[in-house]
Amino acid sequence: MYRVAVLGRPNFLRSRVEEVQLGHHQSAMSNTAPAPYQYRVLSTLILEGLLREGERLGIRPLVVMILFKMSLHFVIFWLSYFFFRRLRLGMGLSLFGVAFTFYAILASYYNEDLVFYQYLDFLFFLAAFVLILKNSDFSLIPLMFLAMLNKETAAALPFVYLLTRLELPKKGQWKNLKEFFACIVQKTADFRGVLFKFALLLVVTVGVYAGVRLYFGTDREYITAGPPGWELLKMNFFHKYFYINWLVFFNFLLFTPWFKWGQQPVLIKRAALVLFPFLVLGNLLLGAMAEVRTFFCLLPLLLAASLINLDCWTREAAISHESKPKA
Repeated sequence: MYRVAVLGRPNFLRSRVEEVQLGHHQSAMSNTAPAPYQYRVLSTLILEGLLREGERLGIRPLVVMILFKMSLHFVIFWLSYFFFRRLRLGMGLSLFGVAFTFYAILASYYNEDLVFYQYLDFLFFLAAFVLILKNSDFSLIPLMFLAMLNKETAAALPFVYLLTRLELPKKGQWKNLKEFFACIVQKTADFRGVLFKFALLLVVTVGVYAGVRLYFGTDREYITAGPPGWELLKMNFFHKYFYINWLVFFNFLLFTPWFKWGQQPVLIKRAALVLFPFLVLGNLLLGAMAEVRTFFCLLPLLLAASLINLDCWTREAAISHESKPKA
C-alpha cells in the first residue's frame, strides 16, 4: 500500500517520474515552466540539491525522488501526531489520526504527479497550526517566508492567524458594525500586538509573492485545469470524479466534524472558515475540484474535529453506562 502512496500506479515509475516529472523539474530550473509552477521554487531548489548530491553518489534520479517524497510523508505523519496531541487528544486517537492521514494520501492519487510542493504545502500548514497552538507567533514569520516560496496557497495563513487570535463578540453584544469592531478591540488581549504580527505576515506574503514573479517574469502562459470561466466551472461541478474523490478522500470527515462544531477549538473553527472558501473558490475558478490533494491543509482540521467528537462521545457513553443502576 505504501508503495502506491509513494509511486502511484505500477506504470508510474519510468514514464512519469524519469520522463515527465524530471522534465517538469528541468523546465523550472531553466525558467521555461508555465505559471504558476515556475513560481513554486522551494521544492524545485530542494530537489535540485538532492539530485546533484545523488548524482555525486551515483544514485538514480528516480530513487532520489522517491526518498524525497517518503521523507515528506514521514514529516507530515510526525507533525500530524504532534498537532493532535497539542489538541489534548490521547495517544490512541492521535495515532488513529495519523493512520487516517496515511489513508488520505493513498486516496489522493487522481491525475497524480509527485507534486513535492503539495506535500510541502501540507507540511507548512500543519507546522503553522502547531505554532499557533503553542503561541509561537513570531516563529510564523520565517515559516511564512518558506511557505510562500513553496506555493501561493500559503497566502491564507496570515488570515488564519488573525482570525484565530481575535476575540469575536457573541450575539447580543453588538448591534451594528461599529459596536462589533469596538467589542473586538476591547475583548482581544494585546490587540495592537496581534495587528502588528498580522501586518508582518502580510508584508512577507506580498513581498515573496511579488518578488518571485518579478524575478522570473510575468510574461508566461498561465496553466489552469481547463478553459477559465463557465467551461471550467461546468467541468468541476459535473465531473464524476469530483464527487467520487471527495467521498473517498474525506470519507466520514464529510459528516462527523459538524455535530458539535460550536464546541470545537477556536483554531479549528476559524482556520476552516478561512481555508474552505479560499480553497474551493481557487479550485473552482482555476483548478480541478477532483484533485483532492489540493485540500490537504483542510484535512487535519476536519480530522481533529472528528476525533474530538469521538472522544466526547466515548466519554459520554462511559458516564452514561456508569450512572445506570446495577441490577
